[in-house]
Amino acid sequence: MVIGTLWKWGSRVALGVLSLAGAAHGQSLGERIRTASRNRMDGYGVEQGGTPAGMGERWASHKGGRVPVVSGSTLFGHSRKAALAGTVCFVKPNTVSLLRLERCIPQGRLFVDSLDVAQRYFSGFPGIAERYDWFAINYTGRFSVSAAGNYKFRLKTQGAAILWINGRQVVNNDDSRKAHNAMGSIPLAPGEHKIRVLYLMGERAPVTLRLFVTRPGSAERVWTARL
Repeated sequence: MVIGTLWKWGSRVALGVLSLAGAAHGQSLGERIRTASRNRMDGYGVEQGGTPAGMGERWASHKGGRVPVVSGSTLFGHSRKAALAGTVCFVKPNTVSLLRLERCIPQGRLFVDSLDVAQRYFSGFPGIAERYDWFAINYTGRFSVSAAGNYKFRLKTQGAAILWINGRQVVNNDDSRKAHNAMGSIPLAPGEHKIRVLYLMGERAPVTLRLFVTRPGSAERVWTARL
């Protein structure tokens, strides 16, 4: 009841702000609401259509404040700063979809320079928990390319995984019950670009999380931060 009241009150305030802010740009109230909706969807640094609204909010703050870093090396990362920073959270059993993932409290952090976990069993996150199933990892980082062109990305996984480049969804393997091997492509200009990979491991099985890239005119290789 309290949450509902606060939501209604916040909605009235938001509509008032929209009316004032949009009036100066000659927008109708409907247009301003649609714009606000798109901006809310962009709240986690992704473009409209890349991630459903609220996805960023689901990765809420850790209850204890600072999120601990793994104390050693794991299949999915280590404690040293690297190209990709990963945030680990634990999910409810039988969670199938990343896009339908409920609120997820970060339990730990790790870092890695590439995603190249071949099929093998996983024993847990040292210093955090001996959790080997029903977990998700949100990897974010940046990479650079030296030549313009169409870049192909291949995401091979056991479990669910989704790849975004510059906020655009490139590969979608969103089903934790299956093994996937899918490809997508995106045109990139020389310079720096954002990357995000969401991974969800379901019930215990040999894990796989491999990200490959094919540069224009080159052979496929494991993704790294310099292409």
